[in-house]
Amino acid sequence: MHTSPNLDLARAQEILDTHLPAPSPRADALADLAVTSTITSRSYLIHSSSTTFLITVSTTKASAASPLPTFAPNPLAAQYALLTHLHTHLPLPHPFPIPTPVACTQTYVLLRLPRIIAADTSLVPALHTPALDTRLGAALRAVHACANDWFGLHGWEHEGVYSWEEAFVRLLEDALAAAPTIHDLEIDPSAIHSHLSRAIGAFLFDDVEEPAFVMVTPGRQHVFVVEGGAGDEPALWLPTLPHALYGDPLLERVFSEVPYPLASEAPAPSAEVLAGYGKALIVFARQHTKRLWYDLYLGLVLLLNAQPEAAGGGAEEEAWARELVARSERLLQGAPCY
Repeated sequence: MHTSPNLDLARAQEILDTHLPAPSPRADALADLAVTSTITSRSYLIHSSSTTFLITVSTTKASAASPLPTFAPNPLAAQYALLTHLHTHLPLPHPFPIPTPVACTQTYVLLRLPRIIAADTSLVPALHTPALDTRLGAALRAVHACANDWFGLHGWEHEGVYSWEEAFVRLLEDALAAAPTIHDLEIDPSAIHSHLSRAIGAFLFDDVEEPAFVMVTPGRQHVFVVEGGAGDEPALWLPTLPHALYGDPLLERVFSEVPYPLASEAPAPSAEVLAGYGKALIVFARQHTKRLWYDLYLGLVLLLNAQPEAAGGGAEEEAWARELVARSERLLQGAPCY
C-alpha cells in the first residue's frame, strides 16, 4: 500500500531534533534526490549550514500478512542494518547512518554526508576518470570484504542457506516467476529453465565459498560531484542498498559487460575499475556464463522495480535493463558451463 512520504522542512527538523544532540542543526532546505529513490522509498537531502543529511523515507506500509517478494527493495530496517555493517569499510567518502530506534528505521533512514553540500548546488554524476575508477574498484573490494556466515538477503540468517547456488537460484526463480508482469518483455521461461538446469548440473554457481557483501544494483552512476561548488570537489559515493545481499562479488552491477548508458563508448567494467579491485573475477569461460546469469537477474530486478514516472534517469535505465535481459537470454543458449 502506497502512502505519501509527507516530508517537509518542519518534519525534517523534527527528525533532526529527535536523533541529534541539542542544539541540532537547523534544516534550511530540502532537495529531492531521485537517483536513490525506489518504488518503496523516496530520498531527500536536508541542507543545513553545518551539515548535509541524506534521508530515505518509506512510501509504503508494511504488511505482516504479505511478505515482500525477494526482488522487492529491502525494507528500510534491513537497509539501516546493512549500512551500519558497511559504513566503516568504504575508502570513498560516503554517508554514514545515524543511530535511530528500530521503530524509526522502518519509516526512514537518516545518514550524515561526509561534507557540507550547499543548498544552491546540486549533486551530478561524476566523470569517470581513470583515477576515480581505480578508487571505485578499491572501494568495491572493501565492500566485498565484509563477509558473512550465510548467503542471501538480510533476514535469511535463520534459514540456513550456506550454498550460493541455493540462494541465487531461489532469487532468480522468484524474478522469473514475476517476469510476465513486465510490460512488453518477451522471454522464453522454458528455455531459460532448461539453460538453468544445465548450469546447475555443471555446478556453475558452486565456486563461491564466502558470502561477500554485494550491493547488486548501484553502479558507477552513483558516484557524484557537486555542481556549482567552489573549486574541485572530491567525489562522493552514495551506495544505496535496496537489493544488497550476501553472495558472489561477480554479481555486482559494476562488473556487467554491458556499458551504461548503452550509447557509451567506455568499456564496462573499465580496466581501471578492475585494476583498483585488484583481483580477476572472470578467468575462465564458465565465469563469463555466470556473469550472463547475473545480468539476466539484474535486468529483471531493475525492470520489476521500475518507477512508473521514470524519474531520475529511469527511462534510460529501463532501456539498459531490457538490453541486459535480451542479451543474456540470447547468449545463454549454448554458453559454456565447464
